[in-house]
Amino acid sequence: MILHSMVARLLLFLLATFAFAGCRSKDGELMISNVGGEEIIAISKARDQGSVTQLHIRVEGELQGAAQLILLKEGQPHHVETLTGTVNVRWQGDWYDDRARLNYIPGPSVSGSLRVRYRFVD
Repeated sequence: MILHSMVARLLLFLLATFAFAGCRSKDGELMISNVGGEEIIAISKARDQGSVTQLHIRVEGELQGAAQLILLKEGQPHHVETLTGTVNVRWQGDWYDDRARLNYIPGPSVSGSLRVRYRFVD
């Protein structure tokens, strides 16, 4: 069951990655529908973008319970947000990498859904 869930999540991630790769938009979006499970989310700039100077992230949704969303820089926590209730979080800052990783860590008994929107600015 766990392996099936991991494989399904990987397939969804790959489909989203290929869908975004074909777009010329610089904005990306994904859903965290299984808010009860920990997840590492890899995001990246659009293929046709130049050198990245900023990253903008917006998280919206509803959570019953609490979770943390951690933006990792070089494998270390760079920005940490606690998510609970009605979620409407915005973060933007200098960023000089073509990729970023977000670590989503739910607390016990979390339910709901979250939408993550991001933009790499060149």
